[in-house]
Amino acid sequence: MGNTFKTGNYVNAIFQDASNNVGIGAAPSGSYKLEVTGTAKVSGILTLGSTLSNGTYAYTLPSATGTLALTSAIPANPVGGTGTTNYISKFTGASTIGNSLIFDNGTNVGIGNTNTTYKLEVTGTAKISTSLLVNDISISSSTMQASGNYYIGCNNANFIQFYTSNTDRMAITAAGNVGIGTTSPDNLLVVSGGTGSMKLEATTTNRSAIQIFNTANTLYLGVDNASASYFGYTANSANIQTLNYPIIFSNGSGAPLERMRITSAGLVGIGTNNPPKLLTLYSAGSTFLRFQSGAATTDHWDAESNTSARFYISNVSSGNGAYLVYNSASGWTGVSDARWKTDWTSIDGSLDLINRLNIGKYKMLNNDKEVIENARWDYGIKAQELLDIIPDAVDVPKDENDKYGVIHNIVFYNAIKAIQELSAQVQQLSKQNEELYKELNDLKALVATK
Repeated sequence: MGNTFKTGNYVNAIFQDASNNVGIGAAPSGSYKLEVTGTAKVSGILTLGSTLSNGTYAYTLPSATGTLALTSAIPANPVGGTGTTNYISKFTGASTIGNSLIFDNGTNVGIGNTNTTYKLEVTGTAKISTSLLVNDISISSSTMQASGNYYIGCNNANFIQFYTSNTDRMAITAAGNVGIGTTSPDNLLVVSGGTGSMKLEATTTNRSAIQIFNTANTLYLGVDNASASYFGYTANSANIQTLNYPIIFSNGSGAPLERMRITSAGLVGIGTNNPPKLLTLYSAGSTFLRFQSGAATTDHWDAESNTSARFYISNVSSGNGAYLVYNSASGWTGVSDARWKTDWTSIDGSLDLINRLNIGKYKMLNNDKEVIENARWDYGIKAQELLDIIPDAVDVPKDENDKYGVIHNIVFYNAIKAIQELSAQVQQLSKQNEELYKELNDLKALVATK
């Protein structure tokens, strides 16, 4: 086997075979001049030749400075490849390493970009299947919630768009305009849809309105069941306004029909879209304007213009009233058709009644019973005095604080009757005078013959 050397208490520590191969800790295999079985320690300098090998890989030692080079054959499935500074490596093949999409410059991390100024920036679309927690904001597949304030935005001139069912629903432009149903809103808020509508609904019977305000005024569009319904109202007044255009009111069971308009000049037309005067009412037949002060028809009055060139004012219950006739200078014409009269009764004694009237002139007071400056003189009678003489000629108010009125046509026709009675008396006196004159002449003739 060769020589065996003993050192101190150790037996068979160093072995030497016949070829002068040395083994430490075990007999040499014969393949190497020196084999160490176990751990070896070199306290000084270990001088080697040009090649270093572990039996599988062989490395060439540099002569001075340089790189340790692998000189033995490359084994099966080696790992190799190249990379770029700051890129995180990845397997680009079964045994090849290359650049990944992750860029780390030691301060910031970019995915899909190399010039990020943020701790993490992703260029492209990112998907998080479960949830993402950023400080106090939790983002999951269906919710975003935060324990404090959070912001959604972009720092450049791009849109923010919101989607459902892979369809754009709302967009915010770089100018700050919001579009619902459109991606090109040209005003601060634009709602667009073919058949849709915008609905504002309150869960109580109180006010439900859109509030539009500036530093001076507030406008509400909506309803307020606590008081009344409004199209638009402010804190001090209701207001519908356009600039240089008419305000048109339309309705109808089918296609809406225009019912009323206010022109840009302030002219109001009902039944016409071209009113020539401040207020114009029009219909193809008769046009009615009703004044109604109570539920009873006796409190209803109609003003009517018809195709007979007449303008009526009449009571709905009785039909009594008066009218004007086109091309007539006589003024108001009272309705006096015999077909609408019953219980005809002649009157007598009107001359005495007229003689009892206290006719005078006066100046009217205002509604507060105060003297009107520069008031004109007027002529007439006092209704309360007339009530004792011709009661039918006085309109007595239901409210004692209201004004008494005089029905002048009753006084007028009593005056005509008084004239008739006076005329009859004159005719009777004239006949008596004729008879007396004849008797006087006969008497003169008789005296002359004596």
